[in-house]
Amino acid sequence: MRESAEARREVETRTRLLVERVRDYAIFTLDPEGRVTSWNRGAQQITDWAENEVIGQHVSIFTLPPTNGRSAAP
Repeated sequence: MRESAEARREVETRTRLLVERVRDYAIFTLDPEGRVTSWNRGAQQITDWAENEVIGQHVSIFTLPPTNGRSAAP
């Protein structure tokens, strides 16, 4: 049991470090309510939004409003 907890912590640490270092892709996580809980450097570079501007915001901030009565999505 103790070994699996240590192994899980090691995997979590490696994953966090990998995500933090990626710059070519925006990687972020959401909580069950759809609020941003993490924001990597790639997300900041691509969107120009700093981590402190996005953390805690709802995922809907990433969608465009409808135009001319139609959805902005392709």
